[in-house]
Amino acid sequence: MASTTQKWFIGCGIGCGFLILIIAIIVGGTIFAVKDVIKDGKSIEESNDALVEAFGTPDEFTPTADGAITADRMEIFLKAREETTEPRTKMANILHTLDDESDEGGRGAMAKLKAGLTMIPAILSYINTRNEVLLENGMGDGEYTYIYTMAYFAYLDKDLTDGPSFQMSGDDDGDEDGGGMNWRVQSGSSDKKVRSKREKNVRRQMHRLQMSFLDNQIASLGEFSGSEDLKAALDDEREAMLESRRRLLWEEGLPPAIEASLEPFAGELNDSYLPVLNVIEIGLANTN
Repeated sequence: MASTTQKWFIGCGIGCGFLILIIAIIVGGTIFAVKDVIKDGKSIEESNDALVEAFGTPDEFTPTADGAITADRMEIFLKAREETTEPRTKMANILHTLDDESDEGGRGAMAKLKAGLTMIPAILSYINTRNEVLLENGMGDGEYTYIYTMAYFAYLDKDLTDGPSFQMSGDDDGDEDGGGMNWRVQSGSSDKKVRSKREKNVRRQMHRLQMSFLDNQIASLGEFSGSEDLKAALDDEREAMLESRRRLLWEEGLPPAIEASLEPFAGELNDSYLPVLNVIEIGLANTN
């Protein structure tokens, strides 16, 4: 399994006309808490390994036979969202600061510099908290990501390209074989170009992972009641997924069973969604 700290290395370019490389401006250990970052990185490695040991890699997750999410699993998902509210909100504030082109409210060059310097520890803190919450509540990364994508993309129809207006994840080439995302914050591109690249990268990553979910679901059908019609529907969806590497699972409409399982939680799901963080949250599913 590739190192989590390797996958979460960040270079930070600010869209105010100059480039900030966070690691390059460490001076005598006073600007950046290197030891804390290393400590968090090691802790994340341990919690990530623990998640894999307990629940398998994300691509090993198997949805229920009809794909529906039971109420108890939805409650765990929402509890994880609630218990990570503080680090998610902190990250959102940092990204909003980096994304703000105005100098109003003190968000000038120094505010962006400060935000850039705190981004790595903020992200590491979130990953660490999230891993611990999932472990404590008995949910793996694969199941969490399945619920996230079904709830926000397929049910609530959130924009795949949600995130800051600057490029933050991957590039137009992407990583065909590995999971996760390589974080690179760079300026100089239009918002339209950034979102186009982001959508391509997100679709490629999510397609690969969701294809595994679907294959696992089909394999698990067995003697499930009504499995003949269900298997036909799943096989049709699989064919559609195979025809396009950029297609998301149930992109043309959720099956009634999945939609019905999400409907009672629509308000809570919507309230816990932070658009600017979408690009980070979907990058956490690591299939390596």
